[in-house]
Amino acid sequence: MTALLLALLAAVSYGVSDFIGGLAARRARVLTVVLVAFPLGTIGLGGLLILVGGRLGPQVLLVGGALGV
Repeated sequence: MTALLLALLAAVSYGVSDFIGGLAARRARVLTVVLVAFPLGTIGLGGLLILVGGRLGPQVLLVGGALGV
């Protein structure tokens, strides 16, 4: 059940952020939108990491960085 709720949360957050990012990019420069949205997303994911109880270690950061590239 937890996996289903997290998947639903991920889908909703992706859709909302895509819509709001498009609206923000109309009103401001794209670089400004990215420079504001990226730190906010990182803080949000960090909060979710604390809430869910995941482990953050060097191996996790390495794999996440490699997948991000």
